[in-house]
Amino acid sequence: MINCGHWFLNRMVNVLVHKQAKMFPVLILVASQFDEEFVVRCLCQMRQQEINIWLVGLYPGLLTGINGVWLRPDESLADVDAVLQGQVPRLLILPGPDHCTLQLLLNPRVHELIEMTLAAGGLVAAVTARTRDLLVRSGLVAPEAERCFLFQEHSPTGEFIEDLIVASSLTLPLVGTNRAAK
Repeated sequence: MINCGHWFLNRMVNVLVHKQAKMFPVLILVASQFDEEFVVRCLCQMRQQEINIWLVGLYPGLLTGINGVWLRPDESLADVDAVLQGQVPRLLILPGPDHCTLQLLLNPRVHELIEMTLAAGGLVAAVTARTRDLLVRSGLVAPEAERCFLFQEHSPTGEFIEDLIVASSLTLPLVGTNRAAK
C-alpha cells in the first residue's frame, strides 16, 4: 500500500509541475545574428515537453541567424504583452552570440522584461557568463542577483538545454543556480 501511495504522490507532483510549466511563459529573445542551432534545438525540446515557450524577436518579421538561417519569431518584442497576458516569464533566454545579445540589451523593453523576471524570482539564461557581466556592469542587474542566472559556458548544449527545461518547470519564485559554481 505504501508503494501505491508513493507512486500516486509522485504522479500528482509530476502532473502539477507539468501544468505549471504550461502556465508560466518561457521567452527566447532573439535579434539578427542569433545562434540558430541553439535556438531551434532549445525551442524544439521545450515544445516537445509542452513547455509554454515563445520565440520573441526584437522586431517583427524574419530574422537571420549567424549561419544565414531565417526564422520567423512567434511574436515581436513590441507584442510580447499579448503572449504574457499579465504573467511574468519564469525564464528569459538570451541565446547569443554577443552581437545578438548586445542588440537585445540596447532595447529598453528587454531591460523591463529582465527586471520583471528577476523581481518575480525567475531566471535569466545565457550562453556565456559575459551576458551576466554586461548586465551587472550596466547597472541593470545588481551583483547579488548573480544567483538568478543560468549560463552554458563550456557545458554541452544538450546538457544546458536540459537544465533550462528543469528550470522552466520549477515553481516561482525560483532560486537561481550558477552552473559555473558547480
